[in-house]
Amino acid sequence: MPTVTIIDDKDKRYQYVVNSDLPPIGKGGMGTVYRGVRIDTANPSQKRDVAIKFIHDGLDAQVIERERRTANIRIQSDNVVEMMGFITMTVNTSQGLKTRYFVVSELLNGVSLLNLVKGVTTDVQGKNFDYAKMMLQRYRIDRTQFVIDIAGEVLKGLSAIHGAGYIHRDIDPSNVMLTSKGQVKIIDFGIAKKIDPSAKSEPSLTKAGSGMGKAVYTSPEVLSGQLEAQNASSDLYSVGIMIYALAVGRLPYSGTVTEIMIKKVTKPVPVEDIEDRHLRHIVKSSTDNNQAKRYGTAQHFYNELHSAKTSSGSMPVWLWILIGVGALTIIGGIVAALLLL
Repeated sequence: MPTVTIIDDKDKRYQYVVNSDLPPIGKGGMGTVYRGVRIDTANPSQKRDVAIKFIHDGLDAQVIERERRTANIRIQSDNVVEMMGFITMTVNTSQGLKTRYFVVSELLNGVSLLNLVKGVTTDVQGKNFDYAKMMLQRYRIDRTQFVIDIAGEVLKGLSAIHGAGYIHRDIDPSNVMLTSKGQVKIIDFGIAKKIDPSAKSEPSLTKAGSGMGKAVYTSPEVLSGQLEAQNASSDLYSVGIMIYALAVGRLPYSGTVTEIMIKKVTKPVPVEDIEDRHLRHIVKSSTDNNQAKRYGTAQHFYNELHSAKTSSGSMPVWLWILIGVGALTIIGGIVAALLLL
């Protein structure tokens, strides 16, 4: 079985082994991610499955440094993927010595929120798992409760990220994963940033090829590269857009990045499209263009999200279904008893 062994040039505590015959579990602009195993060199019986991103060759030093910084973001939370470090390894090639870079993180087995709402309940190996099937059923039967549950878990993760002094800046359904262990996890710290009030500006993140969907989820201040304005409320804006998309079944804006940016600045999110009154209030409060009017913290957002029942004030649909089934069973029993008389 062909394998690739990775060892950091300086830190020899661990070695990482990748079966090169297996297909990658993900691929993006910065690298390709493979399933691997981390082995403790002092105690080889201590092994852990991990995800290893092979950074693409040819990236400039600034991008490599950003990958290094994000790989070393260490946040302990059940709702955030665990980053496990950055590896620099010098290798011999036909062209002489070359430096390779790798990012190691927790291996998550599950399905993205984006794929789940499309009906996918299988992991990257094509296996169905119970948590995904249960949550898809909830999405179809009681969408409002599904939205509250998912958004609540995302906000727990953001609370931990913000508490560690970072903002994620890329919250959307493709970066939220439902795992086979029954967890909801925020992934991909590719453009995460240490909160720095002294920073002034940076090139717009959308120039690097962000998709239209990404632009829709991104707050105006992040989309336009206004560093001094980016804070926790920027991530909370993205959660508000995600709630809209999940509740309504479509995005609130469409068009080119420039058209979306203009719409964000000139038009509020069309919350009237959301059936549930409580969710309308939540989305309106979290996506206000005036950041001072948005939720200030993920905990505040979480508390508001769970502060009221659905606007109808009725029981969840799934409970009505159970009651209906029970009533039919009782009625059927009464009819049967009468027929026996």
